[in-house]
Parts: sequence; structure tokens; C-alpha cells
Amino acid sequence: MNKVLHIISCLQPQAIDLKEVQIRPGRIHTRKDTVKYDLAKFATSKDIHIKDVLKRLLGIDRYKRYWQAISSKHS
Repeated sequence: MNKVLHIISCLQPQAIDLKEVQIRPGRIHTRKDTVKYDLAKFATSKDIHIKDVLKRLLGIDRYKRYWQAISSKHS
């Protein structure tokens, strides 16, 4: 004989306080189809090489793969 246990839960709306959010302008700038990064804003004291900083930039991996694909077509 199989027994099935049904659990019913009801969600109730509840207000919560959020921690303070700090917005730091100036890290990424866009203009039309160009994205400019302020590398100094992404760098930390642990970064030894520029590639360490580039790994944290949004879209760089996709950009790198795109140019590798373009380069291989023209080789």
C-alpha cells in the first residue's frame, strides 16, 4: 500500500528591509555600438597582469571568440 503525503504551503506577502545599495558610476560607458571600460575601476591589488583584469570585464570572452572566428575565416 503506497501512502502519499501532501504538503500544502501558503505564501503570505511580507515586507522586508533591504541593505543599502551603492551605485558606482563610471565603470562602463556605451555610445552607439562602442563599449568603453574604465580598467582602473575593475583592477584590484591582486591583479598582476592585465589579463587578470580583462577576465572580469563583461562581454570580453564573447568579443574574443568573435574575433578569433573572424580571423580564422580570413586566414
